[in-house]
Amino acid sequence: MARPAPRALPDKLILVTNGTHPLQLQIIKQLLQSGSRVRTTVPSSDPSEWLDKLFARFAHANAFQRVKTSPHFPNHPSTYQLAVRGVHAIVHDATPPALAPGPGTKTPLTEAWAATSRGVLALLEAAAREPSVEALTYTSSLMGETAAAAAAVPFAGGEEGEVVGGPEAVRSSCLVKGEETLWEWVRDKKPRFRVNVVSPANVIGYHLASLYTQDWMNWVWTMYWNGGRAPLEIQGAGATQAHWYVDVEDVALLHIASIFDEKIRGERLQAWGWYRDRNDVIDIMRDHTILEGRRMLGKDFDFQKAWEEAAKLYPIIDDDGPPCEQIYPNSTRALAIFADGRWKGYGRWKEFERTIRQSLAFFDVNWQWPEQVEGGGGFQANGIPTRLLLN
Repeated sequence: MARPAPRALPDKLILVTNGTHPLQLQIIKQLLQSGSRVRTTVPSSDPSEWLDKLFARFAHANAFQRVKTSPHFPNHPSTYQLAVRGVHAIVHDATPPALAPGPGTKTPLTEAWAATSRGVLALLEAAAREPSVEALTYTSSLMGETAAAAAAVPFAGGEEGEVVGGPEAVRSSCLVKGEETLWEWVRDKKPRFRVNVVSPANVIGYHLASLYTQDWMNWVWTMYWNGGRAPLEIQGAGATQAHWYVDVEDVALLHIASIFDEKIRGERLQAWGWYRDRNDVIDIMRDHTILEGRRMLGKDFDFQKAWEEAAKLYPIIDDDGPPCEQIYPNSTRALAIFADGRWKGYGRWKEFERTIRQSLAFFDVNWQWPEQVEGGGGFQANGIPTRLLLN
C-alpha cells in the first residue's frame, strides 16, 4: 500500500535547490503530490530537461519549474535572488557544483568546503530579503559525525589533498561544513523565518529517476550484481559497512514536516533509521534469489538446490576488518513527528528489510547498467518508464 501523501499547505510555492539529487527528487515528488508548487535550481551546465519529463503532469500545470543558475558564479549573492522570489519555504541541498559526479572531477577539499559555505550564505541572504519566506530547511548529514568524518579526507585525498570524483563521504563533509555556516548566520542575524536542519545517516531506497540519471546506483546495486561484493566507501570500516541506514521516503518526509509545521523551529532533526551491516543485505539477497527461483520454476523448484545456489552467489562476509564505531542515537524527536497524523500517523522508521526488498525488485526490472541517451546527457535504463510512477 502506498504511503498517504503528507498534508502540506496546498498551492504554496516551495524552492528545492539541487533538484537532480535523488533525495531532493523524492522531496519534490512528495511536495507536488501534496498539492504544493515546486521551483528547483540546477546549474546551467547540467542537463536537467529530463526533470520536466519526470514531473510532466505538474510542469504542464505550471506547478513545477526549473531555474538554471550560472555554472561560473554558482554561489554569488545574486544567484538565488530570482529563485527565492515569492516562495513560502526553501529546502536547501548545499552540494557544491565542483563535487558533481563525473570523470576527472578534482577539487581541493578545502575549496569544496569554502564553496559550500559561500553558497549557504548566498541563499540565506537572499531568503532574508524575500518577505514571503517563512521557513528554510537545510539538508546536512550524520555521516560527518561518525567514523566517516575522519575517513573523508584520506579517502578523498591525492598527494596534494585533492578530491577525486564525488564520493559520498566527501559530500557529507561539505554538508556538515555548510551546516556550521548556517547556524552561525542564524545566531548572528536572527532571521524572522524558521530555520531547521535535517541530518540523515546513509540514505538508501528507491531510485526515482533511474530513467534519466545514473546517480545513486549505490552499494546495494553493486552488491546485487557482483555476488555481494562492493567497493570500500569508507576507509577502515570494512566491506560490511556496519552503519545506520534510512529510507529516502522518511528523510523527505522530515524535510516537508519541518517547513510546514510551525512548531518545528530551530531544530536539528536526526534521521538515523536502522543499524545494519552488509551481511544483513546478503541474507535478504539470498531470500530474494530463492523466491525468484520458486516463481520461475514452479513445480520444478528445489528449495535445497536454490538455497545452495543463493549461498554460493552471495557468500557471507567473514573477514571484514573493524566496523564503524557503534553510535547510540536518540530518534525520539523524529519519530514523534512521524507519529503526528498530519504526516505519517505512526512513530517508526520504514523497515530496512522492506527498503532493500523494494530496491532488489526495482533492480530486477532495471537489469542493465544505464546507457547514454541522445540529447539528455543523462542515462537510459531498461525497464518500466519512471514517468509512469508520477503521471
